[in-house]
Amino acid sequence: MFNVAVIVVALATAHIVAARPADDHHHGCKTKENSFKECFIESGNHLFKMLHKGDKSLNLPVLDPLEVKKMTVFNLGQHMRLEMSDATHRGLGDAVISSADADPQHYTFMMNMTIPKYSIKGKYDMNAKIANLPMQGVGNADITLEDLQVWWDVKGKPVTRKGKQYMEITEFKANFAPKVMKIHLDNLFNGNKELGTTINTFLNENWEEVLKQLKPSMEKSWSQLMKAIGTKLLEKIPYKEMFPDM
Repeated sequence: MFNVAVIVVALATAHIVAARPADDHHHGCKTKENSFKECFIESGNHLFKMLHKGDKSLNLPVLDPLEVKKMTVFNLGQHMRLEMSDATHRGLGDAVISSADADPQHYTFMMNMTIPKYSIKGKYDMNAKIANLPMQGVGNADITLEDLQVWWDVKGKPVTRKGKQYMEITEFKANFAPKVMKIHLDNLFNGNKELGTTINTFLNENWEEVLKQLKPSMEKSWSQLMKAIGTKLLEKIPYKEMFPDM
């Protein structure tokens, strides 16, 4: 989520490569078969289950838990930023794709998934004004999103390398909506406990308004990051391995 290098690799991976490459146990998803959509969703869900252990054949690292050295939650200028470092992300391995609309012939893919509980714990550095309240601090952060709904809309184009056709992502739009967001930030205002408690209480009681203010920038940075990672992954997988009858 939060510029999540998180749902990042995972989402990008499970979404774009949902029809996983053919192997000894799977032969890709044939687009002309009636079961294509079911195959596409099943393959994507299979990839999410692999996040706890990764898959060297797909260059897929372990993504649950995912250790992220540095990430930007949002950055709207010098006095409107929140960065996190040495963060641990958990929850991607429990993601479930609920619906999808794939059109491999025109390189367009849409998908909706649910993550029951997604958590981010790490160090934060914040200088921001949220809902007209100034917030500043450096310390430990704990962010949890429950019943997180995520949508992707991906478009691409064919490219040929060494006689094989691959997909190049041209557009990646991501949207998300949690049912609940919980936040706890330690050491706000240089350790002022009274102000810190007040701000944490405000953030949790008004999380919907807080998220509404930050969501556009978060979704934009998240989409850019997933596009970059998805592009890198797709460079290694010929399109025909995912969709054998293309």
